[in-house]
Amino acid sequence: MKTTALLFAILLLSVAAPVFGQTWGQTSAPTNAWTAVASSADGTGVVAAGSHFIYTSTDYGSTWTSNNAPNIDWTSVASSADGAKLLAAGGGAVYTNSGTTWALAFAAPRDGPSTEQNITSVASSADGVTLMAASSFGDPLYSPKPLLYVSTNSGASWINATNSPPGQPWVSVVSSADGSKLAASTFTGGYFASVNSGTTWSSNTVAPFFSLASSADGGKLAGASPIGLFYSVNAGVTWAPQAGGPSITNRIACSTNGLVLFGLGRTNIYSSFNGGTTWATNTAPLTNWSAIAVSADGLRAAAAVAGGGIYVLQSPSAPALSIAPSSGAVVLSWNAPAFSLQSATNLTDTFSNVTGAISPYTNAITSPQTYFRLKGN
Repeated sequence: MKTTALLFAILLLSVAAPVFGQTWGQTSAPTNAWTAVASSADGTGVVAAGSHFIYTSTDYGSTWTSNNAPNIDWTSVASSADGAKLLAAGGGAVYTNSGTTWALAFAAPRDGPSTEQNITSVASSADGVTLMAASSFGDPLYSPKPLLYVSTNSGASWINATNSPPGQPWVSVVSSADGSKLAASTFTGGYFASVNSGTTWSSNTVAPFFSLASSADGGKLAGASPIGLFYSVNAGVTWAPQAGGPSITNRIACSTNGLVLFGLGRTNIYSSFNGGTTWATNTAPLTNWSAIAVSADGLRAAAAVAGGGIYVLQSPSAPALSIAPSSGAVVLSWNAPAFSLQSATNLTDTFSNVTGAISPYTNAITSPQTYFRLKGN
């Protein structure tokens, strides 16, 4: 038996195990017309925004605090990886928060006696230094064209990055972890991308993505549209529809590797742990879901209801499968009674239960190359 094969099999667990035991539970957050939710990388910090309020939690959603934000209708929120820097948009303004106080970062320009532009979506790099905001029309007669705004100094100053193609409203923006790769979509299917923090932009025509999600490196992207989910593995240069998948037409979020996806349909929450190849319907209530956020590893998530509460998901951590040499054999051990040991000669073969295997399980190294994994009963 090759030890390397065993070790590779152990790594597979981090992808396969979260499929089991997903449980969504409602938190103590108040009922509100929630429109947006964001999460820290570890899922500990959660921020939710909606009509007149922004609430935050620092304990996975167990308790919530009103964040003393200005009394406006909030449309979007974003968080740094550590949860220490928050970004929120409402009306024609963008606010930042690096502690307990919200500060006005900028207000979108307007022409004439019109209402200000509406800021529809915001995004943040992992360190909270590179920020992006997107606007739509505030008034068809007086407001300027919708713009993308970018800050590379935590919101201290902003530049007008680019207009949308023929003045169509921007609806979603995302950023890579380092803030170098930015992407934005419009209501009618215009897609813009930058690989230099917004200095220059390229564009192509895609489905009208209402929501975008990006892997940490910006290479994998998912887009939720009125005609379903699309996926890109080349930073948005080309997109492929996820044929046969669920109807994810509302919001989409993903883990940092881009393989764990959570999407909102009209009333359901769906999840995939293989980049959208297969999907599972979550055991969440059938309701009017409006926003979703996912932790870096994809094991935790938070979802908000328009006119309802906020729910959190805490998937069980992947059980550990350990290996140790023992007198011409290897011993496999695991502390997960609800999981069975399975084996296959090749990764592409069908895995089957190892008959009678209980932890610790001894396997002779004279056997052919074998891959092992744990599967929930």
